[in-house]
Amino acid sequence: MMKCSGYSVFPEDVEALLLHHPAIRQAAVIGIPDEVRGESVKAVVVLEEITAWSKENMAVYKCPRVVEFRDQLPATSSGKVLRRLLKESQ
Repeated sequence: MMKCSGYSVFPEDVEALLLHHPAIRQAAVIGIPDEVRGESVKAVVVLEEITAWSKENMAVYKCPRVVEFRDQLPATSSGKVLRRLLKESQ
């Protein structure tokens, strides 16, 4: 259970709702620290289309096992993605 702005949020409830979306194959929900709310909900989802496309277009060992969606990726001023910051945020 997570406490978000004083409300009890159960990951299973959010996951069940996310799984109603036809493009989502798997979903996991975790709580992440939030200075204002205490915790915020973070969803990590696997899209059916992404997984199927990956299996058709690349070697099995290269297929992503987890797909996370973000509003933007950390990058340098020249636009190069900072993978190190992505790893650190896990």
